[in-house]
Amino acid sequence: MNLLQELLQEDLYGDISESYTVDEGDWSVSNESDSGEFLNPPTPPMRFDSLPEEESKETEKSVSDSLETEKTSSKYQHETKSRKRKKSWLNQVKKHVLVKAPDVFKSKTSDNLVERPVLGGKHFVNKRGMLYKVQGGPVEEIFGEYSGRWCVLENADLFCYADNTCLHLKEHFPAANILSIQLLQDAKYKYRYDNDDLHCFELNITGKSRGGHVYGSRSISERRIWLQCLAEMLTQRFKSRLTTNYKRMGWAYVRQGVSGKWAGAWIMLSERELHFAVDRHSVKTVDLRKARCIVLHSYQDSDNNPKTSDKGPNMLVDCPDVTLHLRMWTARETKVWCHIVKLEAHNNGANIDQQQLTKNDIPVIVEKCINFIFAYGSISEGIYRKAGTSSAISELLAKFRKDAFAVQLTKSDHSEYEVATALKRFFRELPEPLFGCDHRQYLYEVAKHNVKDEKIRMFKAALDQLPPVSYKTAKKLLGHLHFISNQSAKNLMTVENLASIWGPTLMHYEDKDRPAATSGAHHVQDAEVVCQLIRHYRSVFPEDPSELEKEQLMLKVLQKCLQSPQGVVNPKTSGDLRVWIYLFNKEGKAHNIAIGPNRTAYEVCVELGEKINTPVHEIILEEVILSERLFRPIHHTEKVLDVVLKWGYWDAADRKDNYLTCVNLSKYWEYIIEKPLPISGELRFADSKSKLFKTLMFQFTQGTLSAFKDKTSEINIHSWQVEKLICYLGHECKRSPQSRWTMTFLENDCPPNRTKGSPFFGNVLVWNDAAMRANWISAILKAKHPNNLTPPPKL
Repeated sequence: MNLLQELLQEDLYGDISESYTVDEGDWSVSNESDSGEFLNPPTPPMRFDSLPEEESKETEKSVSDSLETEKTSSKYQHETKSRKRKKSWLNQVKKHVLVKAPDVFKSKTSDNLVERPVLGGKHFVNKRGMLYKVQGGPVEEIFGEYSGRWCVLENADLFCYADNTCLHLKEHFPAANILSIQLLQDAKYKYRYDNDDLHCFELNITGKSRGGHVYGSRSISERRIWLQCLAEMLTQRFKSRLTTNYKRMGWAYVRQGVSGKWAGAWIMLSERELHFAVDRHSVKTVDLRKARCIVLHSYQDSDNNPKTSDKGPNMLVDCPDVTLHLRMWTARETKVWCHIVKLEAHNNGANIDQQQLTKNDIPVIVEKCINFIFAYGSISEGIYRKAGTSSAISELLAKFRKDAFAVQLTKSDHSEYEVATALKRFFRELPEPLFGCDHRQYLYEVAKHNVKDEKIRMFKAALDQLPPVSYKTAKKLLGHLHFISNQSAKNLMTVENLASIWGPTLMHYEDKDRPAATSGAHHVQDAEVVCQLIRHYRSVFPEDPSELEKEQLMLKVLQKCLQSPQGVVNPKTSGDLRVWIYLFNKEGKAHNIAIGPNRTAYEVCVELGEKINTPVHEIILEEVILSERLFRPIHHTEKVLDVVLKWGYWDAADRKDNYLTCVNLSKYWEYIIEKPLPISGELRFADSKSKLFKTLMFQFTQGTLSAFKDKTSEINIHSWQVEKLICYLGHECKRSPQSRWTMTFLENDCPPNRTKGSPFFGNVLVWNDAAMRANWISAILKAKHPNNLTPPPKL
């Protein structure tokens, strides 16, 4: 069954091949790039703030004068005069040019310096008009306080004046300071001004005016024109069809693939497509419908990230044909981009081409359901005829609509009949049937033909008229039904039985003017068309040798499962791992226990309790790490496999001597007794970067652990959500906290990898006595598990 699942996964996710390995100079999304193509350093941006032309001429004249006077007796005087003029020229350049340039252009010594993309916009873009600035702040936004702005766009600058006299400048945004531009369509930006709706957009700025600035216009067309002009002011890399219809655009550092190099690029989000343009390279497009993963990765010093304003996370967009790493100038920009791109990628519409797609342009929901039925329902009696539980089907379809790639179909959670019914309902709920309304009558006539060759030719002609996604989906589904019909001796689903179910599903048609009496006749015709398409599948669609080979291999696997004495083997059994768990300490007796992917600590304790004749509610599992310097109780709902596997992401020295023990619950009884909440006080603290401990004011309330600079608790230095923390009692031997009563904590999504800048394991809190530590840890445990802190007794 594992081999069968691997075969089915290839069509859905694809694999990583050498043909997509990106070297330092390859920025092509396809694997067909010219051998001479390479990445050159981008040219510096054109400057419009240099010295006036007359001053430049004067400087050149002074230089030539100084050279001519070298032959005269007044050589010394002229050389001195020339040097003074040169020095003055350099001072003006430093004053007017370098001060205005972003920091990324000033640094020359950083090893990870990457230039931002060139400001190559259309210099003749000029636009004037009235916009309305939404005043910042929650109170102003609630009451809708706006200020009129006469906005002037010229010479790569946006000037915002109080009125059209242009005497009082309110805001000035140079093009070099604009990080991104976003169209605002959220309901909270639905403002009104003099009974007119305001249609808003946001400018995200760096520099003195850093932050988001929201402006609105009184018409959608006016807003679209402003957005187009702003985009063309920044860059002319994108065509007008994109600049007139985008949701967000800006610049970022982009790296393609694992081995690629960072480079500055303009990026634009438009209609579920992410376009990016690196200097001196053509514009590339990523189809977000095929994005399997869009996540944020925490900053790592070893990743050689480009220099930005902070050490915020990187953004990853993983597609079958390209993997993009993006890093914006600020952490807020990166997080907002990730959120917007993820929303766009998961914005599944009603039509079939608006779904998330696999690498073969087939909806993910179709591919996953068919793969599941291939593996678990091909020989099930009455597959596609027997219905599943309605509530489970509705829940499954809702998950697919939210994010199809995130849905994991397992036999333990869903039956083959529920998945089959969900697939049928998906096709039934399409606004446009799979075979289209326009081809209905033609397909009816084709089905009446008696000449097989002519019938097949006409079927091919009709299906070739379908859109690409519909055609490939029809080929996939009909091939699957053809395979199911070949197993009719076991599943009792012949071609006719399948056609009677799938005919009205794939060719559904709702016509209010059509008499109800004729519906039955149309269903018969629909079934006949689908019946013939299934029966003649090998002739209608081009033959694919790899598909035939895969079907033969799947048949062999299914036959072996049928011939097995115990029937179909539980797929979880082969994937179970076994670990040694010690009783009470490492010197105690060890038991070899199987831990599957879903086995909890409570289930393991049930098995161990039977071996040692101890009630399950009196024992717990304990994790011991770093040569027994750190330990913690494992909550009974935690997956044991997850606890063990996380060690694999740690440094070799930190995972070397780790193990699990089974101990009495009474060992941690002092942390389970009721304690008052909330709590606060001065504690000594050291993070993973520092060996020295600082005294800070800590407070724990509402599930948040906060650190403040002083007792006033006004300046918040750190904040951690307790549900995202893993807390260990103790500290590593490299620390010197001058106390035994310590706690080391980590964040779940940040492995404690040691680097030159972070040489220590996790963050450490220090108390003066055991009672204080017990009070704090008790509060933390109760916040993480408010209703089930201790394991329940076995009934």
